[in-house]
Amino acid sequence: MRVYPGPAAMMRSLQRVDVGDVPVFFGTAFIFFIIMLFRINIYLAQPSFWAEDLPIFWFHAYRDPFYEPFLIPYSGYLNFAPRLIAALAEFFPYKVHPAFYVYASVLMSAWTAAVLSVSSGARAQGVIFGLLLALVPHSGEVWATPANLQWVMACALPVLALGPIPSSRFVRGNQLAFVLATALTGPFMIVSAPLWVYRAARAFRTRDGFGALLVAIALCGALVQLHFIANQVVTVSSAGESHLVRTFIQILLRWIEPVSREIGAWSIAFCALMILGLFYGHQRVFRAGFIFLIFAIFTSVLYKFKNTYDAFIGLNGDRYFYIPAVLAAFCLSSLIFDDVNRWVKAIAAMLLVRMLFLAAEIPILPREPVSFARDWRGYAHLIGRQDILVTFPPQWQFLIKAK
Repeated sequence: MRVYPGPAAMMRSLQRVDVGDVPVFFGTAFIFFIIMLFRINIYLAQPSFWAEDLPIFWFHAYRDPFYEPFLIPYSGYLNFAPRLIAALAEFFPYKVHPAFYVYASVLMSAWTAAVLSVSSGARAQGVIFGLLLALVPHSGEVWATPANLQWVMACALPVLALGPIPSSRFVRGNQLAFVLATALTGPFMIVSAPLWVYRAARAFRTRDGFGALLVAIALCGALVQLHFIANQVVTVSSAGESHLVRTFIQILLRWIEPVSREIGAWSIAFCALMILGLFYGHQRVFRAGFIFLIFAIFTSVLYKFKNTYDAFIGLNGDRYFYIPAVLAAFCLSSLIFDDVNRWVKAIAAMLLVRMLFLAAEIPILPREPVSFARDWRGYAHLIGRQDILVTFPPQWQFLIKAK
């Protein structure tokens, strides 16, 4: 009978792991970028603004001084990463801004993959974690656009919150910078706050000064975002008929079977293995964190769309399923590298391979920007020289004033 070590032994083992490896970091970022070149070539070959990229992030960066847009919340929270991309783009000619936005977003995603590669405790596992950001079933909604970059960056939060104590200054520096950037980009630091409380308790027990600093940055960022969310003005529409159960079923099917939309043997094995992973292996704390964040996000989505009939027809709202898909893949890959029964490893490997095949079946959706964004190069030479009124559906109209 195999005896698994307790939490204290697992913690000592994690502390001894050296994950500081510069070649692994940059190698993972490079491989991720190459995968993106093939996966979303449709976006990279003809880059264009998408969604909030133009009317929110580009417009504020053009209109306001360099620092001011960073303090402007959108959707109720700060958006540091897209604001940074927009601010840096102002140093380049206007005609290349769409390409700058697209490729800078891919590079930020590659940074996320690189941080994951040196933060999980095992080099091979970390690299797989990083590359899975580009390999899970997804229609491309969160890739190559600053507007949805928060969904990619948030995937690293449970690994950073629950991972080993890094001994490399290079890794520590990257983790600090990444947690700060992610804390100020989107609401996910608030959602993952319980994981950081766990890290705080662990840092106290182990006298981990770096962990305490990481937690302080994470929780301060969460409080800043919570302040903006609590003070946003919300327009409440009249309550419609509740479709709570129907929406829950749609979410479950979209997550487990994004192609067939039915519960089968694969789905049952998928759920059973994720639950089993909570009780066996050294990395069960990792998997508990992944599953917690999955269902925290789904609870938020369920609340948001509870009165919306057929909220997730086709690939609508695919961004809401990206983080759960990535974290489910993390669960399966962690079982492969953990000290568990070989049959569990084999089943986890089969389910992970099946996820990769599902990813190949889901098409990358084309982006069809409005005429102004599509004909950007034709307008670029006029920007700054004359006033341009832009109508950008569905609700944005803004004036690009001459400088």
